[in-house]
Amino acid sequence: MEDEVVKISILLEIYGSLLTEKQYNSINQYYNEDLSLSEIAEEQEISRQAVRDNISKAKERLFLFDEKLHLYDSFLKQDEIIDNIQKELEKAFSDISIKKNTLKRIKQDLDSLKKL
Repeated sequence: MEDEVVKISILLEIYGSLLTEKQYNSINQYYNEDLSLSEIAEEQEISRQAVRDNISKAKERLFLFDEKLHLYDSFLKQDEIIDNIQKELEKAFSDISIKKNTLKRIKQDLDSLKKL
């Protein structure tokens, strides 16, 4: 269930602007704001069944859009690449810091030798 919630949240981020306002509001409140069907129905002044229908149609459309455009998989790949780049940068900065400290110690040792 949690994986579905995450996937729908991402699909909503990618394709949400292609949904009707009612569909977007219903599915966003249900999945991202964690409101119940009753709470959404009360807020939107519609029946619980209408909320359920809006969510169902929105999910169907989100999955249809992604079936055609495949942006979800692209998003996941980009996210993975970004994570890898971030890890490599952190490693590089760590290595630079270690090398910088080593060079400082060598310089201090050389300075000490000069004073002898």
